[in-house]
Amino acid sequence: KLEDGEDYAAALERSFGAQADAVAKRYPLASFETPNDAIGAVNGDAYFVCPTRRMARDLAQNGIETYLYRFAYLPEGFFAEMLGVFHASDIAFVFALDNAMSSAGEAGRPLVDAMGEAWSSFARGGAPSLPEGEPTWPLYETGTHQHLVFDLPLEIHSDFNGDLCDFWDSLT
Repeated sequence: KLEDGEDYAAALERSFGAQADAVAKRYPLASFETPNDAIGAVNGDAYFVCPTRRMARDLAQNGIETYLYRFAYLPEGFFAEMLGVFHASDIAFVFALDNAMSSAGEAGRPLVDAMGEAWSSFARGGAPSLPEGEPTWPLYETGTHQHLVFDLPLEIHSDFNGDLCDFWDSLT
């Protein structure tokens, strides 16, 4: 747990070495409620969100049909209460699980149905579809970065963390 700005700076230095100052400028501590929120945003973008966008871009540029999504629904459960939406919190929805880590609960049942349909149709035919009345999950294109946002309601968004991911791409 990070207690203050010194802890935040030290964590950035440990993780990013010579690039720590650039990361601190892009994710200033003053923009977050706590140092833990700041390092959570940094780590989420650096290790999960932006590498995912980079992989989707590379696949699409090589002619591979690619579908990108962001899971944004706050699940129920002990860890969700502490961490919010976190990496792997969507697993409870994909597999209709209820556990202390993450649970759909009754309110999240439409997302369980949508994810079940999408994953099943993708396995059957190579393209995810959603229940009737929901948006069509678009192919990922590098120009728009369109992706499906699993939340209530389901929505199509563009610009998958655009400027922030461009920043991370510039560091690699």
